[in-house]
Amino acid sequence: MRQPRWRKLVKCISVAALSVTATLLAATLILTPAVAVQPKFSLDQWASRTGYHFERDEIGGYVIRFRVEESVYRSEPWRVRISYNNDDKTWITVRTTVINRTSGFAFPEALVNWCLEYNNKFCGAKFAMDTKYGDIDVSMETPSSLATFEGIEWMINDVVETADSSHDGLVKLLK
Repeated sequence: MRQPRWRKLVKCISVAALSVTATLLAATLILTPAVAVQPKFSLDQWASRTGYHFERDEIGGYVIRFRVEESVYRSEPWRVRISYNNDDKTWITVRTTVINRTSGFAFPEALVNWCLEYNNKFCGAKFAMDTKYGDIDVSMETPSSLATFEGIEWMINDVVETADSSHDGLVKLLK
């Protein structure tokens, strides 16, 4: 059955109106000046409240030694770095090195795949490989504007727990 001419005209007008609306929305987004996210939370605030003993590193971050008291994997404390990950201080990162090899170390495919699968399956702390320096870090990041004291403390615990519980398995995959 043929459509009346006015229905075809309405469809054309609707498509044209949708196209114009999309174009105006895109132009608005492109031409609207970006508003810089101002950090609401600073690492100095965290440092003033935390019970952790910390050291300052060369670029203004904080380094703590975190021992997992009931660890069956590792007896020495984890060196955890809490810092901004950009000059604007709009992101905070918490990280620790779980595997440390020589510069240029080629990680076995099984280990790389394990880390990728972990990152895909779990929220929170993630594994990052740096073949230039030969290490694997466990890290978490959050926008400074969303950070809280409790959130930073939770991130530290999650990063250390992930590193501690994964360490021995990763070492076995190195062989």
